[in-house]
Amino acid sequence: MRPPPGEFNPILPWLGIGSLIISLFIGIGVTIFIIYNSVHKKIKEADDVISQIQSGNLKARFKIQRRDEFGEAMVRFNKMADEIEKLVDHLKFVELARTKLIQELAHDTKYFTIQNLLQTGIHCLLLGGLRHLSILFFRNFFCQSVSIYK
Repeated sequence: MRPPPGEFNPILPWLGIGSLIISLFIGIGVTIFIIYNSVHKKIKEADDVISQIQSGNLKARFKIQRRDEFGEAMVRFNKMADEIEKLVDHLKFVELARTKLIQELAHDTKYFTIQNLLQTGIHCLLLGGLRHLSILFFRNFFCQSVSIYK
């Protein structure tokens, strides 16, 4: 029922306030949903990249598409991943060089056995005396040669 034309309808202000409150809640809900989806997608991407690096893929990087705080954090993370990759590559190189050096030293030490030194020393004493023994001793330790008579 309609109120007469000169009377004020008391429901109209409440209807306006109610629709305003409902619109406000809908707007807030839509805004929160959009922000949540945006942040959730970036967090999932970050988790994927971090998991790849953790599993050993040091080439994993963020695809930077934003210029906001998330984009800046991604740039810093990519720089950090580059540094980690360089350090790991350097460690691999050092380990390879160390292994090669140990192999070369192990190969060279077979010439320095006590039995070999005694046999060569006795041989030199019998052939040429102390002068040949000192030359042979020098060559064995510094030139890695078993005998100067070969």
